[in-house]
Amino acid sequence: MASLFKFSNILRALKQPNYGLYAAGNIISLIGFWMRKVGVGWLTWELTGSGAWLGIIAFADMFPVVVFAPVAGAITDRWEPVKVIKLAQVLIIAHGLALYFLTAGDIITIELLLVLELALGFFSALDQPARLAIIPLLVGRRDLSAAVAIGSVSFNTAQFIGPAVAGAIILFAGVAGTFAANAAAYMLFLVIMFRV
Repeated sequence: MASLFKFSNILRALKQPNYGLYAAGNIISLIGFWMRKVGVGWLTWELTGSGAWLGIIAFADMFPVVVFAPVAGAITDRWEPVKVIKLAQVLIIAHGLALYFLTAGDIITIELLLVLELALGFFSALDQPARLAIIPLLVGRRDLSAAVAIGSVSFNTAQFIGPAVAGAIILFAGVAGTFAANAAAYMLFLVIMFRV
């Protein structure tokens, strides 16, 4: 009975038009996020064959989030979270397209990839607090716990689906294809955010 009640809470949260749109866009962009993660790791290995470089690139992607997230949280508090999310999506899309064109054109180097991943870390740091801050604005207090649960399920589901999709894309379209798919996923999320 308790699990049925919780499921009905989740359905009620998803039926709220703005939150339902956001939740759909969020999972799509998270799948794109995990596709890019796999693509960047694959590309790093192709460029260097070095485990050390894999660690350096992974560090470059996450370190700015740790450093810049408090500042990004303050920015989100002063601006509307929707505006911050839209700005972050534009920056992340530009990053994905840059990775796609540089990789497809065989221009990418490990040093350039390092710079791009550092930049993405700052863009992600801007994005994450805004995504957390928007949820209470889209659902009522009664549905907040259900919306948080949906966010957790979305993240874990994307973590499972994204790498599998990335593997298929790499197999059929090469590693550059994962970056194009990543940019497309974030573009779709951006379009959805203009309707929220």
